[in-house]
Amino acid sequence: SAPVPEPEATIAAPTAEPSGADADANEKNRLEWFNYSIATKDVKMAKELFVSAEEQAMVEQLEADMNGTDACEAPTVPAVPATEKEMEEARGSWLKFHIAAGDYEKAMEMAVTADDYAAISDAEELKRKAWLDWAMSNENPTEAYNFAVTDDEYAAISALESKLKSAPAGSGEVDDDEKQEKARLAWMDYHVSVNEFKQAAKYAVTAAEEETIEKASNLYQEKSRQAWMQHYMEKGEYELAKNLCVTDAELEQLATLQEEGRKEWVAYSTAVGDTSAARDFAVSEEEEAAIDVKEAEMAAEAKKTGFEAALSSSDFAKATTLAAGDEAMLTAIEEKQDEDRKTWMTYYIDVGKFKDAHKLSVTEEEETFIKEAEKSAPEQARKDWLKYYIDTGDFKKAASLAVTDEEVQAVADAAAATKKAKIEELKAKGDYKGAKKIADEVEKEGIQLAEEMAMEKKRKEWMSYYTSIADYPNAIKMAVTPAEVAEVDAAFETKRSEHMKSLLAKQDYAAAKKFATTPEEIFMCDEYEEGDQELARKEWQRFYIEEGNFKEAFALCVDDSEELMVESAKTAFYSKCREEWLKHYTLKGDYNKALELVVSLEEQTALEAAMEKRRVEHFEYYLKKGNKKEAKKLAVTDAEVAKCA
Repeated sequence: SAPVPEPEATIAAPTAEPSGADADANEKNRLEWFNYSIATKDVKMAKELFVSAEEQAMVEQLEADMNGTDACEAPTVPAVPATEKEMEEARGSWLKFHIAAGDYEKAMEMAVTADDYAAISDAEELKRKAWLDWAMSNENPTEAYNFAVTDDEYAAISALESKLKSAPAGSGEVDDDEKQEKARLAWMDYHVSVNEFKQAAKYAVTAAEEETIEKASNLYQEKSRQAWMQHYMEKGEYELAKNLCVTDAELEQLATLQEEGRKEWVAYSTAVGDTSAARDFAVSEEEEAAIDVKEAEMAAEAKKTGFEAALSSSDFAKATTLAAGDEAMLTAIEEKQDEDRKTWMTYYIDVGKFKDAHKLSVTEEEETFIKEAEKSAPEQARKDWLKYYIDTGDFKKAASLAVTDEEVQAVADAAAATKKAKIEELKAKGDYKGAKKIADEVEKEGIQLAEEMAMEKKRKEWMSYYTSIADYPNAIKMAVTPAEVAEVDAAFETKRSEHMKSLLAKQDYAAAKKFATTPEEIFMCDEYEEGDQELARKEWQRFYIEEGNFKEAFALCVDDSEELMVESAKTAFYSKCREEWLKHYTLKGDYNKALELVVSLEEQTALEAAMEKRRVEHFEYYLKKGNKKEAKKLAVTDAEVAKCA
């Protein structure tokens, strides 16, 4: 009987299609890749895929466009390397595409994560189940066996076989005719739904069906043409879009888009100051005039920028050239020149070059100011040097320049403050000898007291240090009072006790006894050692029992109860091993070895039942596969032997 419709959804059509399907699918695939190569401007791929004169023209137009940009089209933007994100998105898209197409080998090449592999596995399982359902619906148990994997599925196929065998001869002829007609219509509708119109036509038997398929084909071709035309229009590929236009309205739409694109490029190029590119796109006097205005604005801005730069750097020759005919700019130059003159005049006054300052003065007020500054210059210089020598600590030179009581006192105060600061600095460094050299008698007493206090502080710090590192001889040398001696002794006693306990914790009993000083501590060391040995004995005994080394476990027993415990563990261990090997040989089907391990009637009965079940399963399996020779080896009843005939 004819098959029912093949599985749909995302599952690819079965490989066993009617004759000619492969060619139709290949042509569809070629056309899709050809359109893709045109859209992505892959000239090399397009040349390999074109077959018709129309497609060849499209390739030649693409190649011409790649070699030179049309004046009315937007310039081609150079391609840039794809980012990691774009590469990952592309990988994911191809993965989904291959899964949907049923090409699981290529999908596996795209998979990198556990979710990717799971998606492929789920799709394969969905396809398997769909084909199993398809075979079952066709009442084809032989084909169904190719897709079954579970016990329930094998059981369902066996039930179908029983049903087919029990059906009376001749029954279902009418149902078969109806099923065949239903399948024909389903196949025809399927191929129409996936745009495989040549295949669909093979299933058409009436003029109405052929007309319906032809209309669907024409509608699909028209939708594809319009979709690609719109795609090329949106991408600015106007020549490719023009090749797909068939109506005056479409040509008018294309012309409108081209004109809008040209105007956008004129406006954009003008706005960013690329007037050369703007003139390449301009076609009207208004556009040319707008470009002229933009160029004039750019020239004015460049002139202004250059003038400001020249003026700020006092390049008056260049600034004057740029300011020709511009009163505001010429005035700005004069103001800048006068500002520079005053700046230099002030500088010469500050450094005492009064002759040069006089050369730059232009008013009586400036001349008077320079003369007054010249008169007061010596006195001001004296004050400036006085301040400099005080700041630098040269009080001898500073005293030679002091002329007033206030200045003399200021020098003395500064010298005293500097001396005091220097003494404190030397004390902080521990250079008491150096501090005493510059101190008077009263200051020397304070320095001596500070030195003694520092020495006492260091003594205590060294005592604490030697105590912390357990250096008893040096620590006791640093102790000078009975209280400090007692403190050192107590600290070392604490350290001795703590060290002994740490050695016990490390199980170093011999070393710990060296630090024991009382009978109680020696007894404690012995108890630790004995307790540890007993614990180790029990741990090793438990380890040998777990490993099944009962000889060593018995060697560590110290009383009858432990020997009884080891014997019980040994019995349980070997019993468990026997049961596990019995189970292993039973599952493996090694009846003789399994039988050697049987110790009870119940185990023997269970073994015989398992072996019989295994024989029947293998007998049924070989029959299903048509291997009667192997099945006959397992047959034991007359009925089974008959099945193998």
